[in-house]
Amino acid sequence: MPSGTAGPTVASLSDDEVFSMVASGQLKAHNLEKVLGDRTRAVTLRRRFVAHEAARSGTSSAPGAGMDALPHDSFDSAAFYDAVDGSNCENVIG
Repeated sequence: MPSGTAGPTVASLSDDEVFSMVASGQLKAHNLEKVLGDRTRAVTLRRRFVAHEAARSGTSSAPGAGMDALPHDSFDSAAFYDAVDGSNCENVIG
C-alpha cells in the first residue's frame, strides 16, 4: 500500500479479523469500543477473547470461567453501557 494511503478501518474488518488482532496483541481488548464504534460488538468480541484465553490457559472449567449465564445483550444494554462508558471499567464483558 503506498505511503499516505489509508487502509481499511478496524470497524470494517470481520469479527474473525478483529479477534485475530486482539488474540495476537495487535489490538488491546480494552480499546475495542473506541476502534469499532459499536459497544455491543466490542463486548461480544471481548467475551470471545476471554473464553479463548481461559481455554488456552486451561482454566475454562474453573468456577466463573464460563460466561454463558452472564448477560450482555438481553437487557437495556444502551443504558448500561452509557453508565460504564468513561468510568474505570475498561474491559466490559456483560
